[in-house]
Amino acid sequence: MSTDNYTRVAAIESGLTAPQRAKLDIVRHNMALGLARKYGDRLAQIMCDKLVAEVVLRPEVIAELEGVDATLAGVPNSVSGWAEWATDAVAACELSQRSIAASDNELKVQLEHEAMAAVPPARRLSMTREGTLDAHIASRVAAALEERIIGGRSFA
Repeated sequence: MSTDNYTRVAAIESGLTAPQRAKLDIVRHNMALGLARKYGDRLAQIMCDKLVAEVVLRPEVIAELEGVDATLAGVPNSVSGWAEWATDAVAACELSQRSIAASDNELKVQLEHEAMAAVPPARRLSMTREGTLDAHIASRVAAALEERIIGGRSFA
């Protein structure tokens, strides 16, 4: 969590009453469940903790804590709603996307196959003899992952 967000979260939390803290605990618990359902162990725990803590920054949560009707405030009340919030939170956080990218071996394997297929067979043979094929494939996979993150394509 950035220092700015940490300060904002701490400031909001310091002004909450006991009933509001209880509501926030429920919201955070539901957000944690939404992240767990959607991403499982693909998203590092430290990133889950960050996203769960920052949920209090959403206007819908503030409205909920202040007692505005939950249906008007937009706080989810279904599993699919929390999954959508989890997806939105990850899409808005580059570090979370990088965490998922680093743990998503299936995507890496797919990108390795695509990178390998892009190299003509004769060139693959010569690169293998030179000992540069593995490094080339690794750099292409890293570039493809970076392009997905920079291009805003979520790993959701």
